[in-house]
Amino acid sequence: GGARVYPLEAYRFAFFVCVLFVLGAALVAFLVKETRAQNIYHLLGKRYER
Repeated sequence: GGARVYPLEAYRFAFFVCVLFVLGAALVAFLVKETRAQNIYHLLGKRYER
């Protein structure tokens, strides 16, 4: 038993993955259209009709 000891590179890689997720979330947040609390569901239906 006992606690596992991970190498420094493992912590750096895990932190790098966290940074990638934060940057990805920020990018998605900038791409989301602001609707000012208006319901746009009916507009999305026309946009995605086939």
